[in-house]
Amino acid sequence: MSEAKDAAAKSGATRIGAVEYTEGAGAGGKLPGFVAQKTIENSKRTQSVTLTVVRLRSYVFEIMCVGDTGVARDALDAALADVAKMLDDGAAAPGGK
Repeated sequence: MSEAKDAAAKSGATRIGAVEYTEGAGAGGKLPGFVAQKTIENSKRTQSVTLTVVRLRSYVFEIMCVGDTGVARDALDAALADVAKMLDDGAAAPGGK
């Protein structure tokens, strides 16, 4: 679905320039999902966008970093690993779902 939206946004005032999809999310792409590196352009500037979509248990997380956020990719991957571990630990606990 994201690829179709990107194709539709190739023209207009704000448009998608370059885009690259990588299957898998998190460190080494080991989590189910994908990462999209995009360039968003308009008449005033060009910005980089990193979109991470990941499924952890019955949750889907979409994290979008626009421009220079100061958050390194490895830090985001570590945070996703922490969330995955928390969900797994919570599921094993009494009353966890």
